Amino acid sequence: MSMLLGKEAYLEDWNSTITSAVAGGSKFDVNFDFEEEIGLPGAFLIKNNHYSEFYLKTLTLEHVPGHDRLHFVCGSWVYPDKKYDKPRVFFTNKTYLPHEMPKPLLQYTEQELMALRSNGQGELQEWDRVYDYAYYNDLGNPDKGPKYARPVLGGSAKYPYPRRGRTGRPPTKSGCGANGSASPNNTKRKRNTRTVVVK
Repeated sequence: MSMLLGKEAYLEDWNSTITSAVAGGSKFDVNFDFEEEIGLPGAFLIKNNHYSEFYLKTLTLEHVPGHDRLHFVCGSWVYPDKKYDKPRVFFTNKTYLPHEMPKPLLQYTEQELMALRSNGQGELQEWDRVYDYAYYNDLGNPDKGPKYARPVLGGSAKYPYPRRGRTGRPPTKSGCGANGSASPNNTKRKRNTRTVVVK
C-alpha cells in the first residue's frame, strides 16, 4: 500500500519564538492543513533545512477533527537534511502489535528500522542513529608501541563480554584487531543548539 501524505507545512519564521516552559527551549507554531480523507495522522516527516541541528522535544497537533489534540513525544536531535538519506519520521505514542499496525505506517516503520539497524559498515557520525554493537577494541593504542596495547574485550574465550556501541573507526596500523582510539572531536557533542517544541 502506498504511503498517505498530507501537504507539506513550513516553519516560516525560525527566529521568531513563543516563550517556552522549558529553559533554553523555543516554541514554534506551524499551520498544517488537515485532510480528512487521509485519516488520523500516525506519524509525521520532518526535514531540517537549517544549517545546524536542533533538539525536537515534542510536536502537538491541535484542533484535529474528532480528537482535539494529538501529541508526539519526539525527544531526538534532528540534523540538517543533507545528513540523512530520507526525512526523519516520528510516530504517535500509540503502540501496535505487528498485525494491528495501520498499513500506511508499515513502510515507515520498516524504513525506520533499516536506518537504526544500519549495514554494519563505515564510521558512524554523531548524526547517525544506529544501534549496532562491537567489541571493546579501542581501549589501547598499539600503534604507539607494545606498552600501549590493550586486549580486545568481548568475543573471545578469555573475554567473552562486554560489547559497546559500534563506532566504525578504522583499525590500527599494527593490525592486532583493535580499532583506532577515539579522537577528542568525535567524543564531544556540541549542545549549544536549540530545543524546539512545535505546536
